[in-house]
Amino acid sequence: MLHVLPSTIRKEASEDADTPSSSYKKKAASKDKASSSSSHNWNTLFMGPNAVAKDISQKYIATKSQVLDHETTGSVAVRVAPGETKLVQEVQHFLLHNGVSLDSFSQATAERSKTVIMAKNLPAGTLAAEMRETFNHFRSLGQVLLPKRGVAAIIVEFLEPLEAHRAF
Repeated sequence: MLHVLPSTIRKEASEDADTPSSSYKKKAASKDKASSSSSHNWNTLFMGPNAVAKDISQKYIATKSQVLDHETTGSVAVRVAPGETKLVQEVQHFLLHNGVSLDSFSQATAERSKTVIMAKNLPAGTLAAEMRETFNHFRSLGQVLLPKRGVAAIIVEFLEPLEAHRAF
């Protein structure tokens, strides 16, 4: 699903945020807005807790509600964190094994590829074949890389920059 919103004219730095009487929330919101236009403000291997919990539940044959049970001792975040760490390590290993340079994700000023798209925040259990079918109608597909359990990101390589642009 792609959520598209109409654009608006970007205002320069808000004058309200600079005044001493401005609230903390307004200042924080202004700071967030300013950083949102940064070319490097996201974590490539971020996985939402919902997807991590679903993956853990599938791996250990449990329900997601059992994984997220708030009545169990300890914080839900603390219980899910080891699963997320393991998942991130698996994704890193998968990407490295398939020739993807992880350093390229942390270089904000590097020129972006015109033939590669990274799709993220996929539901647990997404299959590479499904994603290949989704992107296939843009033609000229090269590789479609999706980690085994399909939680993190998929990397779709196109042979032609124009096709990648259309798919994006």
